[in-house]
Amino acid sequence: FSSKIPENSTEFEYDQTIIPIDVSQLDKCAKISHDGYFGEVYLVNIKNPREIRMAVKRIPFRTDENSRLSTYAELSTMEMIGSGKTPYIIDYYCSMIDLNTRELCICMELMDTSIAKFYQAMHRLPGLSPDKIDRFVQRCAYNVVRALYYLESKNIVHRDVKPANILINKDGKIKLCDFGICGSLTDRQLDFDAVVGTAMYLPPKPEKCAIQGDMWALGISLIEIIAGKHPFARYARCELPFKILTWEPVVPTTVSIVAQAFILQLLRKEANERPRSYMDIINDSFICNMTAIPSDDEIDFIQHVIKKTNQ
Repeated sequence: FSSKIPENSTEFEYDQTIIPIDVSQLDKCAKISHDGYFGEVYLVNIKNPREIRMAVKRIPFRTDENSRLSTYAELSTMEMIGSGKTPYIIDYYCSMIDLNTRELCICMELMDTSIAKFYQAMHRLPGLSPDKIDRFVQRCAYNVVRALYYLESKNIVHRDVKPANILINKDGKIKLCDFGICGSLTDRQLDFDAVVGTAMYLPPKPEKCAIQGDMWALGISLIEIIAGKHPFARYARCELPFKILTWEPVVPTTVSIVAQAFILQLLRKEANERPRSYMDIINDSFICNMTAIPSDDEIDFIQHVIKKTNQ
């Protein structure tokens, strides 16, 4: 597919303006921590003529099959669903090949931080109330479920849902990112040679490509946000499969009973006992009355926490 990607320069639309861009403008200002399986993400400022801050993922060209599949998954998925078609997935701007470094450069929307960093700062706040946690978990759940529902409509399974791959900005927007190990329910070109994902977020009986695996990972992520740490953080990687298989999920009681029930349905051991579709989850009483635009109170809280992440 590399023959279809522009080399060294291209253009993209930003605020209804066509912006030319070339690899010489992609100077790395800082590495962003929410990087993916096979590439690294950098903060980049371009001026042409206006200043635009973006995230640029650089993926080295490799010949092994899984690296090739990851590059194909990332690029094809971003081109299909990441160009402002849904407010719940990171916006895709353009891609090009840097011939000097032999890297694929994927230019994307820049967010302020990841949910992984956000919840750590959140739990450092003095006097953090259960109501604030409950509302934030509600917002995270709603936005991520909406993102996964959109992916499902395109026959895509994310396969790496976790707080590090959920991004947030000071406007209260929460978006899913990193599509390097996406699976397709219809495209055999995205058939990795094994079950993929981050071990700590894999369900008890992982399948290669099923939406119920993403549901489990979301449930684990929500518990992590509530508790301020992953439920399996103290275990070695080799211990994880057994611990996950024998674990009886418990949601911290700092959130409402409705929130607890919502999360527990995502964490049923048998995949066929989890919700059948994301529409079933969207209609759950915990998130069914949520709107796409966060309230002023939500935004104030999010901005306060984001300031803490930078301290």
